[in-house]
Order: sequence, then structure tokens, then C-alpha cells
Amino acid sequence: VSDDGHGIRSSDLPILCERHTTSKLSAYEDLQTIKSMGFRREALASLTYVGHVTVTTITEGQLHGYRVSYRDGVMENDPKPCSAVKGTQVMVENLF
Repeated sequence: VSDDGHGIRSSDLPILCERHTTSKLSAYEDLQTIKSMGFRREALASLTYVGHVTVTTITEGQLHGYRVSYRDGVMENDPKPCSAVKGTQVMVENLF
């Protein structure tokens, strides 16, 4: 699955697939106004428990993107620099 959005900052990658985490809220009141989808990351976290998830992402202005893998809700390796297209791509392999 891929999108052509803003990408994910490399500093947010360690918590990307943790349950009930987000970098999109800075105050409790933001819950009333958030318009983006998937801000609680439950779907991504769940996928890491039934398959191997690889995320490739680049944010605007970066010279390169980052690729990182997740299993059981945690990052398996440090983000590796890579070529990437605008936004984020999520690949799930070895389901179940």
C-alpha cells in the first residue's frame, strides 16, 4: 500500500508500529479536531503480529528516504537510507 502524502519523519519510525501511539497529537484536546486517518496506528501494529512489515518513506525536502522493518510491534533494525518516492509505502509479507 502506498500514498503520496507527507511521509513519516525518521525520528517517528521507532514508535510507528507500537499500539496506541501517535506523533500527530500534541494535546488531549487535539482528539476533537484531528482529521487524518490511522492516527492511533492500530492497523499497522496489528499487521506486525501476523506478518513482516516493511515501511519505506520520505518527507519533503529530504535527499533520501528510509526503509525499516517491524515484527511484533517493534522495529527490527535501524532505519536504512534508501531511494524513495514521495510519501510512504507499506509492504506486508509472510502473512500468518
